[in-house]
Amino acid sequence: ALLQVRQAAAAFLVLKDDERRRVYDEHNFEQLARAEGLMEVSALEACPFETADNFFAGEDEGDRDYLLLNSDSVPSDSEDEEAEGAEGATEEACGDGEVNGEGEGV
Repeated sequence: ALLQVRQAAAAFLVLKDDERRRVYDEHNFEQLARAEGLMEVSALEACPFETADNFFAGEDEGDRDYLLLNSDSVPSDSEDEEAEGAEGATEEACGDGEVNGEGEGV
């Protein structure tokens, strides 16, 4: 399950960035991975939980606009408690390593 979370976060970061998406669309995952190796911050090594936190915090203007236009509710207290319970998984998911151990595409 953790592998899928890491893959989903990487896919989100690649698809929301026009240049990364162009590299992925025009070439393949291997070329994208090589290009990411040259980037200061790699979408393929991003912490999936930080990616989700940043999205829901609206830190990126595009994400914030999406949330403002498409959100119809505020998280309940039980949802906040669930998020706090996931902190142990964050450390495991945000450690060193690739998005997936097999070099599969986003």
